[in-house]
Amino acid sequence: GRATGRLESASSRIRQSFVGNHTETVQKLAAEDATPVSLDDLYRLGENSSLGRRSENAQFLHHELPIRMAQRVQELQSLPYGLSEKEPIQQVANLYSEYIRKMINFGSPSPDQDEEFTKMLEGLFLDQGRVIERMAQGVIELRQEIIAHPTVTWDKQIQNDVTQLLDRFFSARIGLRLLVEQHFRAKTSPDGYSGAIQSNCSPELVAKAAITDATYLCDYHMGRAPEVALYGGNDGQGFTYLPAHMRYILLELIKNAMRSTVERHGALSASELPMVQIMIAHGDEDVTFKICDEGGGIPRSEVDNVWTYLHSSAKRPPIAEDLKQENRHNKNVGALAGYGMGLPLSRLYAQYFGGNLDIKSMEGFGTDCYLH
Repeated sequence: GRATGRLESASSRIRQSFVGNHTETVQKLAAEDATPVSLDDLYRLGENSSLGRRSENAQFLHHELPIRMAQRVQELQSLPYGLSEKEPIQQVANLYSEYIRKMINFGSPSPDQDEEFTKMLEGLFLDQGRVIERMAQGVIELRQEIIAHPTVTWDKQIQNDVTQLLDRFFSARIGLRLLVEQHFRAKTSPDGYSGAIQSNCSPELVAKAAITDATYLCDYHMGRAPEVALYGGNDGQGFTYLPAHMRYILLELIKNAMRSTVERHGALSASELPMVQIMIAHGDEDVTFKICDEGGGIPRSEVDNVWTYLHSSAKRPPIAEDLKQENRHNKNVGALAGYGMGLPLSRLYAQYFGGNLDIKSMEGFGTDCYLH
């Protein structure tokens, strides 16, 4: 035991000598400018291309990803209200910091290292999966601390600051994830896809899949689900987009519409529930979805709150339990209503490539959501 103890303390000493340099490395990287990347650039990154082209992409990512991750680390280390000290937030900062180290240690990837490099990116993508939950947990800890505090209150100012910093962080994370995902999915892109991007993404088909998922979830959690009427352009014209993003947003909006409909009309049987209606309009410039429900709407004083994180209208179990449950049980059955991350994240996904998400409410009747 003593020998291992000595070894461990030696290795921790070596690690500490790296840490100083690593902190400087992160600072230097964070000061560099990230390269702006458009949907077209991402499409080219994900095309199943020659080894030479993949090698160029890998070198670009080897340069670009550490800069973007270092900027996230710096951001996480300088959050207001003591958020940076919260354990879950430090875990996220450490995760990114560790991957910067891995990438630097990997060195510039040569063509014959493509498989290894791709594996490392896949690891980063999977490890990033719990980042949203950890950030949420950090904010929850802060909020509980403030609520318990004798003189400080969780007011609009704190709420707005937290919303802004999470918007900025999650928005940057979308770009980071896409760069990573495009590279490792490129090799297995099915026809008509470049990584996660589909060249002819049909809004009608994505909406149908989201309706199926939402109906299943609503049935499972509430015992019944309203019908959904879908009015779309039958010409089925598509456009270049990420079906996964579109589906995430639509699923969130349809789940909310279904849940409020069932809650509002509790006494009615499934066939008597008012329908949720979805219209899809193909304009010259953009495609718009309109999702209408008769779930009673949102009071005007509350409408702005739907864009704040961790503001959920669902009756939910204690938060820590809620987060654990979502990961542990029912891998195949998602939550119908989580802890209020879905809407603000959906708006970020919509805005990332120049769209938007807007909610108009008629209190006492229902809600209309517009997704551009």
